[in-house]
Amino acid sequence: MEKMKLPKLSLGDDIAELQKKAIDGLKADEPVYKVIHDDLQLSLGQVKESLATLLDYQEDFHYCEKCPGFEACNKANPHYEMSLALNDGFVTRNFAPCRVVKKLVDHETRFIVRDFPSEWQDITMKKIDKTAKRKAAIVKLAGISSKPSNWVYLTGKNGSGKSFILATFANAYAEKNRGCAFCDTSSLIDRLKDLQINAKKDFDERFDQLLKCPLLVLDDFGNEYKTEFVFASILFPLLNMRAKEGLPVCIASDFSISEIADMYAPKIGPTRANQLKNLLQARCEKEIDVTGLNVY
Repeated sequence: MEKMKLPKLSLGDDIAELQKKAIDGLKADEPVYKVIHDDLQLSLGQVKESLATLLDYQEDFHYCEKCPGFEACNKANPHYEMSLALNDGFVTRNFAPCRVVKKLVDHETRFIVRDFPSEWQDITMKKIDKTAKRKAAIVKLAGISSKPSNWVYLTGKNGSGKSFILATFANAYAEKNRGCAFCDTSSLIDRLKDLQINAKKDFDERFDQLLKCPLLVLDDFGNEYKTEFVFASILFPLLNMRAKEGLPVCIASDFSISEIADMYAPKIGPTRANQLKNLLQARCEKEIDVTGLNVY
């Protein structure tokens, strides 16, 4: 039996025109065309054969370029970016975590504890008004880089910007010194107290991290639960060991150092309260009151 001869298929004029428009669109798209022409060095034939893949890449590239944010991503593969590779003459798709995910992961590695709002993650010190008090705080904080044994103690009324200032500094410091800790003091004390009672091994590991981390920030200092146990097993050993090792500590408090000592005295006795006062005053040299500082 004679085989049936099928007609040779060819692109219709309308399809060919669509193909031409798509290729022209790729050529006109400078960053995408750079990948096609410079990086992959595709021939026209390869472009035609891989047109669907190239158009998918173009769409993915520009969606990520105008990223709507981590939560709003509605791609088919959310939080992944497409890249192209040439394998044995064929264009293939590769997917990797997008730049937003990488940035979030990168930021998380900067801190072992980060008790400040997520919207402060990328805030810099440029967001603080240039006032005399701001300059005093900035100069003092800047000195930590050259002399980490000098601690910083910021005081002021609630809402004066103490925490914000230290968060912006911690962000900058943690970029070069990963593993910093920005701690709400009350939360830190509660977590460590619970671990010491219920999970001693975990307590030892976490306490060792806090002792050795590049920067320790104690926010809202003075509002923590004050007991002999807390002072003797957590607070004073932590501060005293970091002082001995010459490691920096930054403190934000509604209270002066003297007021802190007065609050601790009924719980631990005047002698030990004075010991805490002397340690803080020796390391911080002077307290900086930022009341009235405008933060925007």
